[in-house]
Amino acid sequence: MAGEQVTPTRRGDVHRQLGEERRAAADWAAAGALFEQARSPRAEEARRRLGNSRVRSGDGELD
Repeated sequence: MAGEQVTPTRRGDVHRQLGEERRAAADWAAAGALFEQARSPRAEEARRRLGNSRVRSGDGELD
C-alpha cells in the first residue's frame, strides 16, 4: 500500500523467506540498533531473530 513503511525487522523476515539469509541478518542487526537507540522493547525481538539466524554474527558467513 502506498505510504506504508516496512521496518527492517519485517524486511529481514522477507529476505529470510526468499533464502537471503545474509541480507536478513543485516536487516535484523539494523533494526536492533535502531530499536536500542530508541529504547524500544522491540530491540529484543530483533536480537532474537538475529540469534536464530544461520549467519555467524560479525563475519557474514553462513553456519
